[in-house]
Amino acid sequence: MGIIMIKQKEGRKASGNIFDNTREYYKCSWQNYYPTVIRLVPPKSYILDIGCGRAGLLQYLRDKKNCNVTGLDLSDDVIKICKDYNIKVIKCDLEEDEIPGTYDVIILSAVIEHLISPVSVLKKIRRNLNENGCIIIGFPNFSHLKARILYLLGKNVKRFGNDKKGAKLGVQSPGHINFFNKATMEYILEKTGYTPIEWSYYKPPSIPKNLKLKFYKKIILLFVNGFYKIDHELFSSFIAVKAVKKNEKIIFK
Repeated sequence: MGIIMIKQKEGRKASGNIFDNTREYYKCSWQNYYPTVIRLVPPKSYILDIGCGRAGLLQYLRDKKNCNVTGLDLSDDVIKICKDYNIKVIKCDLEEDEIPGTYDVIILSAVIEHLISPVSVLKKIRRNLNENGCIIIGFPNFSHLKARILYLLGKNVKRFGNDKKGAKLGVQSPGHINFFNKATMEYILEKTGYTPIEWSYYKPPSIPKNLKLKFYKKIILLFVNGFYKIDHELFSSFIAVKAVKKNEKIIFK
């Protein structure tokens, strides 16, 4: 799901969104960006999915890629959902607590943009990777083509709320507190002790043939959608990267 709950402490604001069963996003066990992440996951791996939500991604990796899966979240609702699906789950505050265990793959899908200190988290989870392990980070690309056009038209980087009026004022979710594109993600990975080795780009669903639109609008939509099938960060609203640990010392202070 990609939403990690963080405990509220004195002098420290909670980061990101709280798992909220009343909102449509949190009711879904499958998100359309999951295949972008799944492409990078080696089969038969030991997986930790940080911010696992309704465990749809973990179920797929367990059932289709024969992975040994574990979820991590702080929400009691998420813990119950995972247990109902017979998925091992750890209740943990990612930014405050030590994470138990070691894994072949650690996934942060739609999580890193919610974190108060992504640098600290990336450095910390290196200790939880096996010798030849990797991390896979899926993140909204704040500078894809459509977003750039919307910024030029006066939209804010971040929406001001989830209501209809607030949503029209910006591009990214109001719960996002960090914004990444391919270049900035590559930079932060290298500075926290990782080497990116593979990238994956979100492909939007095909346009339904029975979609009711005026002819010229449908042509424009097909044209734009065609560009978004290209494997390039400019045409992808969501990007995933696989990165391995460097041997040299971490230099990001």
